[in-house]
Amino acid sequence: MEVVIDDNALRDLAKITKKDAERIFSKLEILSGYPDIPNIKRLRHFDPPYRLRVGNYRVLFDVEEGVVTVYNVKHRKESYR
Repeated sequence: MEVVIDDNALRDLAKITKKDAERIFSKLEILSGYPDIPNIKRLRHFDPPYRLRVGNYRVLFDVEEGVVTVYNVKHRKESYR
């Protein structure tokens, strides 16, 4: 699958520490193997409908027609607001 990172997600990544951002980028590469990835959960009544847990951060994304689009990367305290 192709992984596309939205502008909002890039802004979110720019705000966090370099070490955490590198860790998240390594996990984003793994998203191309969707759905065989641990730490992914389908969210109910929330958009985007999927989340990937990476330490204290949550990567919020959607899957449509073979494309994984990452919309947000937020700290766990802020991710579901």
